[in-house]
Amino acid sequence: MNRFKKLQNSLFNFDAKRNNSTKELYNLDNNDNSLLDSDTTTKEKQLHQAEQIANIGRWQYHSDDLTLYVSTHFKTICGFKNDETIDLNTFLALVHPDDQALFTKKNINTDFYISFRVYHKDNHNLIYLQASGELKQNDDHTRQYVGIIQDITKEKQLEKQWLSRETSIQYLHQHANNSFWIYDVESEKMTYLSRAAETLFQQPIEVILENPKLFFTYINEDEHQQLINGQKVEKQHKLNLVNDHNKWVHHTFVPTLNTEQQLTQIYGVMIDITSDKALEQQYNFLKYHDWLTKLPNQIRLKHQVNHLISTKKPFTIYHLDLDRFAFINDSLGYQTGDLVLKEIAKRLKETLSKHLYLYRLASNDFIIIDSSTTEQEIIEQQAQAIIRAINEKIWIDGYGLFLTTSIGIVTFPYHGKSKRQLLDNAHYALNEAKNKGKNTYQIFYNSHEIDSFKRFILEQDLRQAIKNEDFTLYYQPKVNVMTGEVESIEALIRWHHESWGVVSPSEFIPLAEENNLIDSITDWVIKEAIEQLSRWKQANMPLRPISINIPPSRFLKADIVLLINQLLIQANIPATYIELEITERTLIKDVHAVIETIKKLKNLGITIALDDFGTGYSSLKYLRTFHIDILKIDQLFIRNIEKSNNKDAAIISGILHLTKSIGVKVVAEGVETYTQYQFLKQKECDLIQGYIFSKPVPVEKIEPIIRKGKLTLPIHHTRQKPEIEKRKFFRCELPNFLIGEMTIIELNHRRLNLGSAKILIENISIGGLKILSSLDLPARSKLRLAFYFKLAGESFYLIGEIVWKNDTLFDTVYYGIEFAHISEQERDMLASIINKLTVAIRNNKSIEDEQFLKGNPHHYLKKEN
Repeated sequence: MNRFKKLQNSLFNFDAKRNNSTKELYNLDNNDNSLLDSDTTTKEKQLHQAEQIANIGRWQYHSDDLTLYVSTHFKTICGFKNDETIDLNTFLALVHPDDQALFTKKNINTDFYISFRVYHKDNHNLIYLQASGELKQNDDHTRQYVGIIQDITKEKQLEKQWLSRETSIQYLHQHANNSFWIYDVESEKMTYLSRAAETLFQQPIEVILENPKLFFTYINEDEHQQLINGQKVEKQHKLNLVNDHNKWVHHTFVPTLNTEQQLTQIYGVMIDITSDKALEQQYNFLKYHDWLTKLPNQIRLKHQVNHLISTKKPFTIYHLDLDRFAFINDSLGYQTGDLVLKEIAKRLKETLSKHLYLYRLASNDFIIIDSSTTEQEIIEQQAQAIIRAINEKIWIDGYGLFLTTSIGIVTFPYHGKSKRQLLDNAHYALNEAKNKGKNTYQIFYNSHEIDSFKRFILEQDLRQAIKNEDFTLYYQPKVNVMTGEVESIEALIRWHHESWGVVSPSEFIPLAEENNLIDSITDWVIKEAIEQLSRWKQANMPLRPISINIPPSRFLKADIVLLINQLLIQANIPATYIELEITERTLIKDVHAVIETIKKLKNLGITIALDDFGTGYSSLKYLRTFHIDILKIDQLFIRNIEKSNNKDAAIISGILHLTKSIGVKVVAEGVETYTQYQFLKQKECDLIQGYIFSKPVPVEKIEPIIRKGKLTLPIHHTRQKPEIEKRKFFRCELPNFLIGEMTIIELNHRRLNLGSAKILIENISIGGLKILSSLDLPARSKLRLAFYFKLAGESFYLIGEIVWKNDTLFDTVYYGIEFAHISEQERDMLASIINKLTVAIRNNKSIEDEQFLKGNPHHYLKKEN
């Protein structure tokens, strides 16, 4: 108001004489201005410009004659035309009805200062005016008012917007979940605190205000100094609540400094992030834990392995896999499978001691880390305890399930010095345990590194082999147990690899399945087998049915029937000469689809055989449900016939009895000994397939067997002997197997650096060795080997190549080694030792050497490799 009054006085404070007519001096009417002198005109122009700049208008009211005089800009502000005459009533008619009372005599009987609203005469918009008036007493005792008005519409609109915004902000503050506060530094009081603080602190707002410094207990000295320096502080922290409930907030402190850079106020915002923290904790948990079992996951496992490696202290890794877990998912559903996994995880946690760490790697794979020991005896005891725990019956949804597990074991640093090497080797050892028959464990040995390298090379070359058709079929006869007649033959694929020689299907078929190549290979086998029948037919050879192994993925494809039928028509071969061998894994994939496919195949005349019966959750009901013609008993049962525990023999007897009653023919595969043959003959098994009659042979060797039509029945226990050696150097037959080591140093003229495998040396000469090994390596290939052994106190490291090989009945192989490089000094030393050993042996003198094996060579190699 004082500012407005000063503005009014300055506009009316001319040095012109006050006695002159005010009307004439200020030109407040709209009449002729010709009487004004030039000086007055100049000042009037200045006043008019000032009015425009300040957006004000002057007015004068004479109470004696009720005359109102106004300036030009007054008219502009109120919407009047410049030549339009205004009286008081005309002006008051524009005033908003609610503001009319401001213009009573009581209110304007003296000096006044008011704000009011009028309607713009031209556009009828509501405008806001601020007016002041000063009462003047003239010499003639008349009274007049002089004053100004100012258009404050924009200011009022801004004020309204600000008030609206302020109201909205306050409303928002009072109803928002976030808590806002303002602290005055000088008074040390909280000048504002929103209602949300009650919910946050779970206390009345009055109680919180009693402790205004509460909020500053959450910042440290450095952060307090930041506020003093005018720097914002943001942090997340827990609230200290009386009920011990955990609440997290994101707290922002914003300081305000005065012109002297002193801290005057602090504004604060607290956002409740308790739920965000819970989600963050859940995310962090799931990032490092398995969602199903709540066990640490693969990420946490890798961190732990890296940490343990960094300590350089030995530790052990157990890689577990539940055998045939896919069968549970396929037959009982994934929900049941998940419950099984949770129960297994719970059981393992209860079984393991505190110093063992349990992880879920993926699917049905678990990892256990033991940082307390690498002693083999303790490792084996722990592995057996794990197997026993998993073997205990599990009840899920009314199903009593018996599970088994296979375990691969590695130790640091003996089986690897990096995380990847350790985990890869543990997985390899796991696969070896599965190959041994499942429900067992296998400790990794360095020879596995050779196998792993071989697997890598085969996997790299497999696609090209399919493209080039680098395969061939070997054939193994199925023989009538009573007559020796060859009733059918099985086609078994082999891969002629450039570096590794003849590769068996047990090595490359799993690789084909993993890389989705198995269907292409299967189609090649079907085509080749049918074409071979056609070639025999054209050669006027007697035909025998050929059985072909069909994996589940290929059997369940819709075109399998069409493919076989087309090939048979093209070759002009009756369908009765084809047998398809499927496993129970195929049967449980899609029962309806399998039944339909079998029906179509049998309508063509094709025979269906169920292979590997007894290896899984086998049931004789499969024979009726799927109309199986032939049942093949897995060789695992056959091998156990000779053991003192005759459970497997009893099972075989029961199978043979039941299958005869329903007209299903039985084939026993993997028969190798006379005892096994005699048992099966007594139980009237239909057909026998195994080494006792013939190993799988190429086409040129199976053809004489087919022409003859019969094989000689065994009359006593026979064992295949290794081929006779033809070395040109004298060889010394050692009294016992000599323990040595072997590694691959070169393949295809490329140097390699692989681990070593244990071997047993049977005899030795200056030209080579005869060794026994559990590795399957090619003869006369581009493979170069290094052999290390000690004999008579001397160490030898010799390079050689395989010139012949011969399989045994115990998953071991005899090899003839010819030395490739041997120095004259090494030759002389070796010759001297051979001569001494030969003399000692001839004179029946005992040879004491800790390098000689005392036990069973085959068992030793299986254990060590």
